[in-house]
Amino acid sequence: MAAGAGHPAAPSAWLVNQEGAHEAAIAWLGSLGHVGASRCYLSGLTPRTACVLSSTSALAHLRLGVPLTGPGALQELVADARGRQLQLFYFTSGTYSETALAYAETFGIALFTYDRAGVLSHANAAALTALLAAPDVAPPPQAPKAARHGASDDAGPSLSAAQEPGLRAWALSAWQARQASAPGRAFLAFLPLGVSVLAGLLTLAIVRAWQTGAGPTLSVAFVIVAVMVFHALCVWGAWRVARWYGQVRQHRLHVMQACRPPMRARALVHGAMQQSGRGVPHDREALVLLRNEVIELSGVDAFTAGVLVWEVTIGAARSADRHEWVGAPPSEHPATH
Repeated sequence: MAAGAGHPAAPSAWLVNQEGAHEAAIAWLGSLGHVGASRCYLSGLTPRTACVLSSTSALAHLRLGVPLTGPGALQELVADARGRQLQLFYFTSGTYSETALAYAETFGIALFTYDRAGVLSHANAAALTALLAAPDVAPPPQAPKAARHGASDDAGPSLSAAQEPGLRAWALSAWQARQASAPGRAFLAFLPLGVSVLAGLLTLAIVRAWQTGAGPTLSVAFVIVAVMVFHALCVWGAWRVARWYGQVRQHRLHVMQACRPPMRARALVHGAMQQSGRGVPHDREALVLLRNEVIELSGVDAFTAGVLVWEVTIGAARSADRHEWVGAPPSEHPATH
C-alpha cells in the first residue's frame, strides 16, 4: 500500500469483500492521522460487527453490506473503548438512522460512509472536523490566504497553502478529462457489423440458389469463398464492436478517476455548504456563490474552486453546462485576464 510522509494513501481498488474494506479503513485512519492501526478482536462483540480497528489514539468499527446502522452498533463501539481517551470512528457502506446520529453527537463519534470505489464521505460534524483536522501530507502548512488577509481564526474549515498547488493540478486534470471526447462514434463501430449482416443475406441467397439449382453457373468454390467472406466479416464486425465498448469503458474509468476530488477538498465543499446554508447549485449564479464561499475558506483560485464545487455537487449529471458555468483555466484565455 502506497504511503506518503508516513500516512497511507486512500485505496482506489473496488471494495468487494471484508478484507478489502478492512485494508481501506486502515488507510483511512492513517490519512486522518491515526497511523499504525491494526485489526483486533475484543470480547463481547456481536456478529453484526464486521471488524474492529485499533491504534494508540483511535478505535474504529467497520461494517460492509449493512444498509442501516442504528444506535446499538455505536453503543458497542463506546463499550469497546472502555473509558479510554480514544477518538472513535465508525465506517459503514450503508447509512445511519436519526437516533444513531443523535447518539454519535452525544459521544463525539465520527461517522463515515464509503462506497465500493473507496470514496469516503463524512456523515456528521465530528467526521467533518476529523477530515479538516487531519495532518497534511504536503510540506509544513503556511497560513491560508484568508488568514493572511486578516480573517479571524474561527472563519471555518480551510486548506493549507501547501495544498493549493496539488489541488490546482487536480482541477486542471479533471477539466482536461471532462473535455476529452469519447473514443469513436457508435455508428462507426457498428458499421462493419451491419455490413456483415448484408453480406450474410447475400451469401444466403447464393447458397440457396446453388442448392436449388437456380444458379447453374455457381461453382462450389465460389459458394465456399462467399461463406468464408461472410464469416470473416462477422468476426471483424464483432471485434470492432467489442473494441469500441472496451475503449468507452476505459474512457469512463479514466474520467471517473481523474475527476474524483481529494478527500479533504470534498470535505471543504461540504463544510462551505453547511456554513453558508447553500445546497446543490441549480444555476450558474448559485454555483458562483458557493464557489466564492470555498475561495474564502481555502484561498484557492476561482477556477480551482469552481471545478471543485462542480465535481462535488454536480459532476457529470449536467456536463453540457460545465463550460458555461465553470469557465476555462485562465491560461487558455490570456487576452481576457
